[in-house]
Amino acid sequence: MTSAMATTHQKQHTGEQQTTVADYIDSAAESVPNSTWAIVPRSSSSLDEGWHHVTFADLARAVNNMSRWIERTCGIAEKVGQTIGYMG
Repeated sequence: MTSAMATTHQKQHTGEQQTTVADYIDSAAESVPNSTWAIVPRSSSSLDEGWHHVTFADLARAVNNMSRWIERTCGIAEKVGQTIGYMG
């Protein structure tokens, strides 16, 4: 993943590396790209239309595309850990 969101950062005082969720997704996409990450209904109105298996490769591609969209729309973070939004 080439996005700034998927980089591994150094913790400032301990020298330990912090791995992002995107790094774990990329690792799974490289090692088991065709393995199922999620199974979702093909239709929002009927389960009779079957199920779609989303692979780790699909997930990694979606994360990469979303990262690029965020960078184009919001810009690149000015400092490590900068939050663009929070819900919860």
